[in-house]
Amino acid sequence: MSKYETTTATDSAQDHLDGILKRADREFKRQVRSWSQQLDICWCAPVTHGENARSMEDMQAIIDADPAKFQMMLTDSAAQAAHFMAIDLEGFMGLVEARHLTEGAYTWAEGSLTLLGVRPEWDLV
Repeated sequence: MSKYETTTATDSAQDHLDGILKRADREFKRQVRSWSQQLDICWCAPVTHGENARSMEDMQAIIDADPAKFQMMLTDSAAQAAHFMAIDLEGFMGLVEARHLTEGAYTWAEGSLTLLGVRPEWDLV
């Protein structure tokens, strides 16, 4: 029997649906993990990078390199989080740390992307 030969047993429609949902769940978890890792890489906070953390001055220099692109990245990240929460709020909240919920995580100077402060878990050196 060839390894490419199909079996004679047929899966039910429910079996197919269950398989689709399992794959979708694995993909959801993969995407959320990837998104949260990118946040950690972007900010390089002490909670994730220890002595290799970025200082607020380093972070501000990154922001100043292209404020419009950095703002777009923040907006896209918030939209991605909202998308994940719309799909499965409980699943999303079970996969991320509080630091990944960036709403209110930083304080900006009015009218600019000047970083004035961050929540304690994002405290930059």
